[in-house]
Amino acid sequence: WLFRRDLFGIADIRKLGDLYQTVLANILASPLKVLAPLLCAHVAPGGSLVLAGILALAFVVGVIASLVEMVRRRAGIAEADDNATARPKLMAMLDEFITDADERRWIEPRIAGLLGLEELPSEGREELFSAWRTLFERIAARAPAVLVFTDLQWADQGMLDFIEDLLRWARTSPILVVAQARPELLERRPDFGSSVRSATRITLEPLSDGEMRGLLEGLVPGLPSPALKQIVERAEGIPLYAVETVRMLLDREQLVAEEGRYRLSGELPSLGVAETLHALIASRLDANRPEDRALLQDASVLGQSFTIEALAAVSGAEPSALADPLERLVLRQLLIVEVDPRSPDRGQYQFVQAVVREVAYASLAKADRRAKHLAAARYLEGLGDEETAGVLASHYLLAREASRPGAEADALAAQARITLQAAAERAATLHSHRQALGYYEQALGVTSDPADQALLHLRASESGEIADRDAALGHAAAAHELYRSLDDALGALRAATWLGRHQTSGRSESQAIATLEAAIADAASIADSAEYAAALAELSRIYMLIGRSADAVTTADRALDLSAPHHLALPILEALINKGSALMQMGRAVESEAVFRGAIAVADRQGLISPALRARNNILLVLGDEDLAEAAAVARDGLELSVRYGSAALTQYFVASLATISLNAGDWGAWFDEIEAMEEAGGVGRFM
Repeated sequence: WLFRRDLFGIADIRKLGDLYQTVLANILASPLKVLAPLLCAHVAPGGSLVLAGILALAFVVGVIASLVEMVRRRAGIAEADDNATARPKLMAMLDEFITDADERRWIEPRIAGLLGLEELPSEGREELFSAWRTLFERIAARAPAVLVFTDLQWADQGMLDFIEDLLRWARTSPILVVAQARPELLERRPDFGSSVRSATRITLEPLSDGEMRGLLEGLVPGLPSPALKQIVERAEGIPLYAVETVRMLLDREQLVAEEGRYRLSGELPSLGVAETLHALIASRLDANRPEDRALLQDASVLGQSFTIEALAAVSGAEPSALADPLERLVLRQLLIVEVDPRSPDRGQYQFVQAVVREVAYASLAKADRRAKHLAAARYLEGLGDEETAGVLASHYLLAREASRPGAEADALAAQARITLQAAAERAATLHSHRQALGYYEQALGVTSDPADQALLHLRASESGEIADRDAALGHAAAAHELYRSLDDALGALRAATWLGRHQTSGRSESQAIATLEAAIADAASIADSAEYAAALAELSRIYMLIGRSADAVTTADRALDLSAPHHLALPILEALINKGSALMQMGRAVESEAVFRGAIAVADRQGLISPALRARNNILLVLGDEDLAEAAAVARDGLELSVRYGSAALTQYFVASLATISLNAGDWGAWFDEIEAMEEAGGVGRFM
């Protein structure tokens, strides 16, 4: 569990219940008037925490936590709402919380893009994260905001990145984040939360034998000692085992509900407790009617949660015919149904525990899995929702795994590649680059065509720049070789540009120069292309970085000549900044300043924050101590942009620059509080 200990002053795990009481009181006293059930928490002797229920406050997501679902819930947008219905609800929510007109224009397309209502702006993830974070900050300005994530082990990497980003940057806002996950989360992301100083991790250890006995005696008073002993021994401290045993007794009608507890309805014969939790659940599934058990197996193909319409598509039954068996499965506590009117998932069914779904799925025959996954895929394709691309791809992959080698399996592999690529591109658009890289690599595993492989390697290289630089380097090299073997000059040059970029990031500048110089020479036949201009711009940057200033200026000018006819704003700006930096190295300060100011003007007008920040960063070196007032103005603009962009490194740089400028101007104490706050927040290097 992660929570903001700095906000509420939590110093001990045993105060967690008091924390929730405080949050609940604050929210219920706020203008939001959010009504919610209180989390029932009991701290057992020895400090272990037994949780019953779940805090359901301003922002609660269920299985597979999703930022999209959070925003939908806040806006009251149901999952089934089309764009025409969803957009007015989103606009009303933004009108309520975003009162500044400029900020509204900046945030609106990024929130609408997150919900799939329009295309996301083409920009870095830092600005997207900043826009999403700002929305929560504005909501929190009205009343404390609580974001609760459950089953975070299933979240994509982009979601995990956003949670850490939110906690680092929104440290002055009354925002509480509670995140619950299985240990598998730390297997995927061992350092999750470690860079956030205001985060506290609570590990729930297995219950002791005494605590397990107390749990069972509280649920079922009068449980015979031999049965109690057998359950405690088999459970090995896992509360779910005890809960599933109680459910099994309910299935057998040997328990009667009474005042929030259960009592035995008669003598308890030999319990016959299963050796493992999976075996126990399997026995519960076998005790159902055959048609109900088959329906549960169909549902397991769809995932942890599902709609009646999706289940009907997989089972082949009419939706109206599913009501009675689903009700029986809910009564037997194998499924639950979402009834919260505020939830976008209202009306959906969920497995009561993930392990129940796992056992049901494992009992499906291989041939049945293939047919069911194909039925699920056809249903999802009919929805035409790009947000389901990853789920659609998984159905095709699982159907292929359940197929015999041959033409049919090859056709499924082709479908899987198409959907995996679509899922990767959607993830990359949302700047979930670790997830995108995973999708691209999965697609490569089912792709045999060299041209398709080259494109997938190139896309993986682009996402890998953020997600995994070592992987990015390997994918760029593979793409370069494949494109060369295909005699695809444009593709080879694009791949070489990325390869040189990754080599530079790895401090192999000489290798990067050799890669780009050779690629540019080989591409003489396409010297008028946009790809050629981009390669020159990248080469000029590397020349500048190693101090070959004259070469940097000459190469930047060539890139500018070629970029202009293609109206390539970003390569033009990058080339200008490279040229300005090289001119500064050559002592031509006036020319350097003029170039930087031109780059700033164009970047600001085009809304390109990354080059706007880079140009402001570099012009401060030109201004130096000559004009402290102008340098301070540039640094303040840079600080505002870097905070909006979400760049910790540049925020640190501009704060340090403003502190230095103030010191030179005689104001010795200015900006020291900001420096201390950044150091306390963590995530950036300490100031020296």
